This record gives sequence, C-alpha cells and structure tokens, in this order.
Amino acid sequence: MSCYNNTMRSDWVDEGDVMRFSLGFDRPTFIPFLNKDRTFFLSLQIFDTWYLDHEGDKNTGMFVDEHNWITTFFFIGNYMRDKVKPIGFYVWEEASNSHVAGFNVEWLIDNHWSIKSGFHLIWGGDRNTTHDTGPFTNYITEGSNGPTESFRNISLWTRTTGYW
Repeated sequence: MSCYNNTMRSDWVDEGDVMRFSLGFDRPTFIPFLNKDRTFFLSLQIFDTWYLDHEGDKNTGMFVDEHNWITTFFFIGNYMRDKVKPIGFYVWEEASNSHVAGFNVEWLIDNHWSIKSGFHLIWGGDRNTTHDTGPFTNYITEGSNGPTESFRNISLWTRTTGYW
C-alpha cells in the first residue's frame, strides 16, 4: 500500500496499490561517422508508475494520471584513447510533458586532472503542475501548509525532524 494525495478524501490523503516497473535497453553500438574505432554506449529506459486504485480526472481526485510514464535516453563515447568523453542524456515525462536534456564533454588530462564542460536544459509543456512527487506532493501544491496528520504519521522526514 502506498500513500498519495486524493482531493476526494476529506483530509486529501488516500492509500492504495501502486505498481512501478521499468524496461531498459543497453548496448554498445558502432556509429562509424562519429567514431570509426570505438563504440558508443547507448541506453534507453522506460519507467511507469501505475496507480491501480486511481480515481478522479484532471481536476478532481488524484493529482497524477493513472499511469506516469518517464522515458530516458543516455549515451557516452570515447575518443583519444578514452581521454575525451562526450556524455549526453534526455528525459521526457509524459503526464506533464516536461523535458530535461544535457550534454557534457570531459577531458582527462592525466590521472589527477580533468576539465569538464557542458550544459543542462529543462523545459516544460502544457501540464507543468502534474508530476509524480511521491510522498512530497503536499509540500509543492498550491496552498499547502505542509503534511496532514495522516501524512505526518508515515513520513520519515517529519517523524524525525518535524517540518522542513
């Protein structure tokens, strides 16, 4: 059983069954026009959080959709005898249509020194207020003043330290 927010309950706290699963594909792949001597490591993952007892729609009930799909892609390459390493990633969360991407390059000068440079981008779509925050939803929703009594009783953070 998991605890989550549900506006159809008087205290906005509900319990129900949640199933989380992921599927991943990883492989070294030659991309000859980028590097004819070495492979790139490519990785694709798909994650789903399925609220089996989901109720409501986009405006009432649970804050999240019945399924919360997240797709990720990652790559790393090697050049100059593994001294230059380009790394990139992309993440897309379906429910909020939010994206995160990044790219960096690291130059390993020797065993003790390296230089790294890169960038990260975060941008969102049309449903930026819908995202799976797990037990921390109470802290980020509009008008919330922290957890309810039911939430406080099951939260490790508030049980040991009080409010943040």
